[in-house]
Amino acid sequence: MGEVLSNRYVLVQKLGWGHFSTVWLAKDFKFNNYVAVKIMKSSPHYLEASYDEVEILQKVASYAKHPEWLKALKEYEPHKEKFDKDDTHVLNLLNSFLYKGPYGNHFCMVF
Repeated sequence: MGEVLSNRYVLVQKLGWGHFSTVWLAKDFKFNNYVAVKIMKSSPHYLEASYDEVEILQKVASYAKHPEWLKALKEYEPHKEKFDKDDTHVLNLLNSFLYKGPYGNHFCMVF
């Protein structure tokens, strides 16, 4: 806690962890808001998996803006008149970077 990553995100509190990563609540100095920072383990194997995850998240985010996808949401909420990308509830990858820590290089994703 209290560590600043990428001269921008200060770690506030651990939100959770798993086999590959730890997720932290962080304060973003640039936009003065809170974000979740997912910090992957430093093994090269996890770095490769991180790049795959970013590629998948970017592809899903691009589909979330697609007019046909938004039109298909009408089936799930027929009472609603208009949909936009926020109605898709797609996770938003805001930033990613490599953090050089005392135990190696960690790929970080900001949501």
